[in-house]
Amino acid sequence: MTPTKTAAVGLHDAAALWSVGHRGAAQNVVRVACDALVAGLDSPTLGILAALTANEADLEVPELLPIVLDELGLPPLPRDSVAGHASTTLPDNPATTLTMSPSASITSLPLPVVLCALLLPARGPR
Repeated sequence: MTPTKTAAVGLHDAAALWSVGHRGAAQNVVRVACDALVAGLDSPTLGILAALTANEADLEVPELLPIVLDELGLPPLPRDSVAGHASTTLPDNPATTLTMSPSASITSLPLPVVLCALLLPARGPR
């Protein structure tokens, strides 16, 4: 699977967890949106979603996530939807991690990706 396809699947999985009210899911959507940008996935609203702070996530994800899913051609997952419940097959603590190659230069990354790297805490193995 290509990195962008993996990123799209990860974003849809994070959206599914958010749609069923999983604890911490809004912040996870933001983290996965950052990972998606790093992987090369992009849409007009994805960068805005990825740049949210943890405090903004709970308020802004409900408005921005449906727009991002639509822009990327991913199936919608409204809050408390049957589709969301059917899509939640991830474990209780999902970790969608995409990595950059060592040769990737920070200067070649879009600004929202750089901001994500600076603002979000580092995630190591769980």
